[in-house]
Amino acid sequence: MATINPMKTDIYDIKETVHDLQKETIPELDENTSVVGLPGYLNSVNSLQIQNSIITSSELANEVFPSKAKFEKNIISHAIIQNVTDIQANPAKVSVMVGIAMNDLEDLFKNDIFRFDRKSKIFINFFEFHFQYDIVLSRTLSINNKMIYSARYDMSIDNPLSDITNPYLKAPFVQYHDDNEYLFIYCDLIQISLQEVQSKIVTSTPIENKVFEFSFDEQLAGFAIKVTENEKMTRLTPVFEGIGIDPRLTDYCFYSYMDLNNIRVTFDSASYMPSINALIEAEIWSTLGAKGNFSFLNNIMISITSDSYGYKNIPCRVLIGSESSGGVDKKTIDELRKLIPKEALSRGSITNDTTLNNYFNMINTDENRLEIMKRVDNQFERSYFAYMVLKDQYNNIIPTNTVDLEMDETQWQTNVNRKYTLLPGTCLHLDRATGISRIISDQERIQELIQDDKETFIYGLPLMIVMTDDPLYISYYSTIIDQVGYLDFKYINYTAPCQFVASAITWKRKFTEDRDCYKLSIPFTQNIQAEMGILGFDTATNSLIANNLKVFAVFYNKGETTPYRYIECDMSEYEYGMFFYTYTATIKTTDQIDDKNLIRLEGLKIPGTDDEAYGYMSSNISVKIYILNKFQNTEFGRHDLDGVVPGLEGYTVCNMFDVNDGLSLYENYTDIINSTVKHISYRDEDSILHNGYRIKSIPVVRYSYMDDEECIQNFIDELNYKKAYIDRALYVLENNFTIDFKLFNTYGPSRIYSLDEHGTNMVSRVNLTLNFRLRLVQSTDSYTVSYIIKDIKDILEDLNDISSLHIPNLITTITNTYRNAIEYFEFLGINDYGPGVQHLYKNDVTDVTIVPEFLTVHTNEDLSPDINIEIA
Repeated sequence: MATINPMKTDIYDIKETVHDLQKETIPELDENTSVVGLPGYLNSVNSLQIQNSIITSSELANEVFPSKAKFEKNIISHAIIQNVTDIQANPAKVSVMVGIAMNDLEDLFKNDIFRFDRKSKIFINFFEFHFQYDIVLSRTLSINNKMIYSARYDMSIDNPLSDITNPYLKAPFVQYHDDNEYLFIYCDLIQISLQEVQSKIVTSTPIENKVFEFSFDEQLAGFAIKVTENEKMTRLTPVFEGIGIDPRLTDYCFYSYMDLNNIRVTFDSASYMPSINALIEAEIWSTLGAKGNFSFLNNIMISITSDSYGYKNIPCRVLIGSESSGGVDKKTIDELRKLIPKEALSRGSITNDTTLNNYFNMINTDENRLEIMKRVDNQFERSYFAYMVLKDQYNNIIPTNTVDLEMDETQWQTNVNRKYTLLPGTCLHLDRATGISRIISDQERIQELIQDDKETFIYGLPLMIVMTDDPLYISYYSTIIDQVGYLDFKYINYTAPCQFVASAITWKRKFTEDRDCYKLSIPFTQNIQAEMGILGFDTATNSLIANNLKVFAVFYNKGETTPYRYIECDMSEYEYGMFFYTYTATIKTTDQIDDKNLIRLEGLKIPGTDDEAYGYMSSNISVKIYILNKFQNTEFGRHDLDGVVPGLEGYTVCNMFDVNDGLSLYENYTDIINSTVKHISYRDEDSILHNGYRIKSIPVVRYSYMDDEECIQNFIDELNYKKAYIDRALYVLENNFTIDFKLFNTYGPSRIYSLDEHGTNMVSRVNLTLNFRLRLVQSTDSYTVSYIIKDIKDILEDLNDISSLHIPNLITTITNTYRNAIEYFEFLGINDYGPGVQHLYKNDVTDVTIVPEFLTVHTNEDLSPDINIEIA
């Protein structure tokens, strides 16, 4: 019996098979007539049809696989399913002040309210912009017969393109332009084009009313779907087809890409199915993406129109307050093709070295890198080291190491019950001969060692180390905090004469100053630009003599709904006549951690009393901010604050805010940084016997580097980012997998790099000093030496090439690059070695306890590279 091979598309083979089939089914057909006439025609037609069917089936089958898919809609679908983010474009934003002439505004107010329509088009530099929400402008008559204005966003309808959480805008202000009085509001515009597509269902056929399609021209930023029937409007959340549904979601529809510019929406009877006469509307937000980023700081005149609120061509003056920025183009098909396999390899089950490395390769960049090394691999445990090397904001490799510590039992800095602590900033000195570090507390000795810390290897602890005795183990905590907490309006006292607008607070614990203090800062302003008797001033000197404001922060331990502690904040800043205030609070800590991982804070008060008492609080705390004012002779209520703070008679709670996601007191690194500890006895330099401890594998940073607050804060931010990524990996790792997070040796003696190929003569230090002699052509640019130093540093500190160093290759590269500017470029030596040492060999090591190393350029005290070029 003749059969078709579905894997072969060769037309001659197919024709031969059809020919054999003809002979089997038409036995009287001879060999000559089977290739001519009607039999020959049928053979050719059927062969071509079979060939096309095989090709089509093969091509369609390839669409199932992300690496072989060709159709745009399938590539986009694969990308979304593989959790590739930012497929759609992000619109640019610009800060502006929009003003309407007071004469025009008088006629526009209805019941003392005017609405700026978010659908109004605003053209800036020929780009279309829109408000992020409708803006409600209100006016009220004050007690002194002065008209006061306030503005807020109407956030009743969610805008997924907006990150606004605070409904109140800054207080509107009046300003004269061209002899006309304008009322201005502050706001941010987004660069989008709005397009509305409608479809009326005129049949009850399920097939026809289940599907709705629309197209768009620019880059898609987002869209919304609403259905109106029987005068009831329902908003549906678009969910990509094939993605799981959040069980909390009730009204939704599915969507899929037909291609890059067409989307198909389908309705599901499990959620909402429109019926006959229903009106389906799609509001499509498209953008120009990166093209919307530009600088245009001129003041312009525009006109706004609203069909929704019944006004047309209202002239407005727009004052541009910032560059238009933040616009990002959508991912191209080629970019998605590259991202899909990476994301696919980085997700799901992590079961071996390859999948683990693929997962962490997603966050490796030219500025930072994680090196994964196998630590233990047996039937009981699969453990990996994750060593990090990274650059700072000045493009310098951060000087780090991972060292062992021996210490006296008296050197712990705090001791509560069975918890012993070494605080961040503790100074360690590495003994080159033994490879062991010891604690130094003598400041004179520390300053002496810092004078030449190229060779002395003096480190500081970036994390707090806590030892628990019985059982004996080590924990790590990051206590350096620089957090912006965004505020949600949870209570607005509309009966009060005024409210206060606050969008964010800052929460800091610095490393270089007041290391034992958390500092909370709350800036806010009135929602109306008018004198409300909040502050009293001396009429002669304008100095502050009375303050009717109070601000309280109430703290809750994680998961608790009962207030745990509160503090009254102090006014630290105000602007006379501008109605802007900043309140701050300072909270001290002893850095004592209890058995529940709660940290001790001091200077707080017990709710319901005026008594101060220390308390132990969780790593992340919930916070409520209350702003109160004493209005003249009248109270307007205190919400729920009386149960927390006593003695507030005469005061009114105007607003209460929640801090989104709470405030962090520390980050717990214990699950991802492992260090063993044991009791030891040792003799010091004077042969005196001491009892103490030996702690292995402590991550450290060069001590002098930690003097710069910005540097150490950026370093901690990067640590926290890597921690979050590792924490995510632990969710998909098998139960017996662990990751031990450490730091590369980029500042210290080498155990991997040698001066010879046999690895017998090790390099004195990995933080290299490089010396050269250079002769320039007379007409050379005076900046050539600086360019050469930068290029040498970039070549040596390429994080994508952790290998041996060969000076002849470096010399050749520099000479070729600057061949028109230099006569010669000569190598004089590395560290204290002469010009004869031109190769540093990286040796393969099998001992997993040896910390991986990266050759760097040593950084001087002024953060300049230690590359010395002698001009001949």
